[in-house]
Amino acid sequence: ISKLSARGLFGQSDSFLKKSLSAITSFSNSETSVKKYIQFQDEVQELMKRLKDILSSLAEMRNVQDDYDELVEVHWVLAGSYSNTPELRITWLDNLAGMHLKAGFVAEAAQCYLHIAAIVAQYLYNFALGKLHSSDFENISHNIPKDEGRMKIDQELRGNQSYSEKDLVNMLEKCLRFLYESELFELMLPVFKLMLPLLEKNRDFDGMERLFRRMHESTMKTKQVMKSGKRFLGTYFRCKFYGKAFLGNHDKQFIYREPGITRLAEFVATMSDKFSTLLAGDLVIFKDSLTMGPKTVDPKKNYIQITHVEPYFLRENREERQTKFEKENNLSHFFFQTPFTKSGRPHGSADTQYMLVTILRTRQVFPYIKRRIEVMDSETIEQTPIEVAIYAVKNKTSDLENVIRCEPPDLNLLELTLQGCVGATVNEGPLEYYRVFLSE
Repeated sequence: ISKLSARGLFGQSDSFLKKSLSAITSFSNSETSVKKYIQFQDEVQELMKRLKDILSSLAEMRNVQDDYDELVEVHWVLAGSYSNTPELRITWLDNLAGMHLKAGFVAEAAQCYLHIAAIVAQYLYNFALGKLHSSDFENISHNIPKDEGRMKIDQELRGNQSYSEKDLVNMLEKCLRFLYESELFELMLPVFKLMLPLLEKNRDFDGMERLFRRMHESTMKTKQVMKSGKRFLGTYFRCKFYGKAFLGNHDKQFIYREPGITRLAEFVATMSDKFSTLLAGDLVIFKDSLTMGPKTVDPKKNYIQITHVEPYFLRENREERQTKFEKENNLSHFFFQTPFTKSGRPHGSADTQYMLVTILRTRQVFPYIKRRIEVMDSETIEQTPIEVAIYAVKNKTSDLENVIRCEPPDLNLLELTLQGCVGATVNEGPLEYYRVFLSE
C-alpha cells in the first residue's frame, strides 16, 4: 500500500480503501474477550493507524504537487515515521532520491542512498547478520547515525530476512556513483572503507578490482579540484516566511542549499516566480537582513525575506576543518551580517561602522536528504568598528591566499581579487583602516 500510495495509483479517491481499513479494525475489535487476541488486536490497530497516516499524507501530497520543497517535506516526514520498518522507510527514501535527481539535486539524492545503505547495515547488525552499524557512517554524514540508529529489533522479522550483505554492497556502489556525480569525491573514501571488508569476506576479487580503480579515480579527482580551487559545492540562502498564506511555515526560517554558484539575484528571482504563482501574486520579497515582524509588515500581505548566508564554524571546530571541502561538509551553523552605525544609517566611515552578526543553527547538517532545513535557533553578536576591520582584512587575505594556490594560476581571478582587496566599494579599504586605527 505504501508503494502504491507513493506512485499515486489510488487516484483522487481512496474512500474504498479507507472503508476496508475500518472494516479490518472493527473485525479485530470484535475478539476483545479472548486474551490471546489482545496483542494481535493492538498490532492490527497500529498497522491500520500507519496505513491511514499514509493516506492522509497522500492527500497532502496532492495539495503540494506544484511546490517541490513542500513535496520533499511530506516524503521526509513519511520516511521518518517508518524508522522501525526498513522496507517502507527505504521505499520513501528511494522515491525522494528520484525526485531530487529529476530536479537536478544530485548531492541530496546521494544522501538518500547513503541513508538507505545505513538502514540495510543497521538491519543486518540488529539481527547479527553483519558488523556494520549506522554509527559507522558518522564520518560521511552526522545525520545518518541520528536518523538511522533508532531502528528497534523485532525478533518476529528474523524469519523473513529482507536484506543481505550483497544488498548492502550494491547500495554502497550506488552511493559511489552519485557522490562522484555531485563532486563529493572526499566522501567516497569512507564508503570504500565500508565496502572493502565486505568484498574481502566474500572473496569478491572482481569487486575489489573495481573498487580500487574507483578509489584511484576519486583520489585523482580530489587532488585536481583541490589544486584548481574551482569546485563550488553549494551556495546557501536564508528564507524567512511571514504571512497567513504560508500556513505552518509562517514566521519560520529555513536554510536553502543551491548547487554550485548561485547569485542572490538568481535565487530571489526563482523564489519570486515560484511563490507568485502559488500565491496568485500576493507576495513581497525582502532582500535585506533587517528584522521582520508584526510592526514592519502588512498583515494582509505575504513576505519572504531572503539573505545570502555563509557557513560559520565554532571556535572548537575551526582547527579540524583544514581543507575547502571540510569547510563545506557537515554544516549546521551559518551567519549573515547587518551593517549599522550609531547614527541610524546602515553604512559609515571605518571608525563608525558596526556590524550585527546573526548566527543560525539548523536541525540537521548539510548536505542532507532535502535541500531545505529549518533553523532551530539563532544568536546575534555585535562587532565594534575595529572588529569589523579585522574581519574584513582576514577575509580578503584568505581569498587572496586561495587564488594564489590555484593550479594552474588564474591571472584574471587574481586581478579581480586584488582589486577587491585594495579598492573596496563600501569603504576605502586597508589604507583607510591603517589611517583610522594605526596611524597614531
